[in-house]
Amino acid sequence: MTNPKTYISTQPVDLGDEGYYQAGVPFTTAKPKGKTWETVSTKEKAAIEASQPLRGDPPLEELAVAALQAIAVDKRVNPKGLDKQGLIDAIKAVDDPTR
Repeated sequence: MTNPKTYISTQPVDLGDEGYYQAGVPFTTAKPKGKTWETVSTKEKAAIEASQPLRGDPPLEELAVAALQAIAVDKRVNPKGLDKQGLIDAIKAVDDPTR
């Protein structure tokens, strides 16, 4: 088996059990190089990934009050009497106590 290399493609790439990658998103594989794949260095990969939006949870401001209440309870914050902005502030305070 060959050593894994990091590539970027101008087309979406489906690597089966290794994952699916949108065009322009770096991926690492030991599979043979595809026609639309370009090899990228570790530094180039880091720069590309840093410029991509973070995946994961949506911003708290986009969540409904019920979802914010659930997050607050999960973080051991009493949501009783807090409006949407109060919930957001309390959750952020738990996540970053230096605020």
